[in-house]
Amino acid sequence: RWQAVEVTAWLDISTPMYKIVKCTAGFSALHPSSHENMELLLWLSDNQRAKFKRWVQDGFNQLYHGDGRQTDELRTVITMVPPQLRRFKLNIKTTVELVDVEIGDDDDDADGDTSQSVIVELTFSNISWTQGKPSRMLHR
Repeated sequence: RWQAVEVTAWLDISTPMYKIVKCTAGFSALHPSSHENMELLLWLSDNQRAKFKRWVQDGFNQLYHGDGRQTDELRTVITMVPPQLRRFKLNIKTTVELVDVEIGDDDDDADGDTSQSVIVELTFSNISWTQGKPSRMLHR
C-alpha cells in the first residue's frame, strides 16, 4: 500500500459522468493521461456506477443538509478501472471518502444562462492495484 501523498479529486456532480475539475498529483498518478475532460464514472462498471452515484448523492445530502458530523457513511470501497488501463486489466481498489461539498454559480455562459456546479471533494486511501477481472461487488 502506498499513501505517501494525498490522493484527492474534485468532481462536478452536476455533470452526467462526474467530470473531474481538479486533482492532486497523487490522484494524477492513478492515470497517466491529463485530467482534462476526464469523468470518474467512466472508471466504474455499470452496476458499480449506479451504487456510487447513490452513495455520492446520500453523502452530498448529509454534508450539505445534515449536521456536519463525519460518519462511516461518507466512506465506501470501490474498484476503479481507468479507461487507459482496461487493456492491461489493471484495477484500482480504494477506500473513497466524501470530504466536502461546494455549490457555485457559473454565470459566464455566453447565452446568459446561469448554471450551478456542484463540486464534491473525494479522498482516496488504502489504494491497491490488482490485475485481472474486477470484482462486481461494491463493499461498504
